[in-house]
Amino acid sequence: MIDDQMLQELIHEIITEEEEDEAVPVLECLMKGNVTDEEISEKTQLKLNIVRRILYKLYDAGVASYKRSKDPETQWYTYTWKFEP
Repeated sequence: MIDDQMLQELIHEIITEEEEDEAVPVLECLMKGNVTDEEISEKTQLKLNIVRRILYKLYDAGVASYKRSKDPETQWYTYTWKFEP
């Protein structure tokens, strides 16, 4: 669980009460360093679309950023996310 009072307040401002249980583990993964949305989904056992919805909300609030890279073999994009305190 996130101990920092400021972060808890931030979560309450950005995330709805219904999403809070899902958002906390996503934010904890982000705080550990750069991570892809797929890795967050695997670590938290949350569906990928739920993880992405939370990440987009954090991005819109300015507390998360991402870097997009393209796999040369598959031509698929990978999004690597990080926490922006």
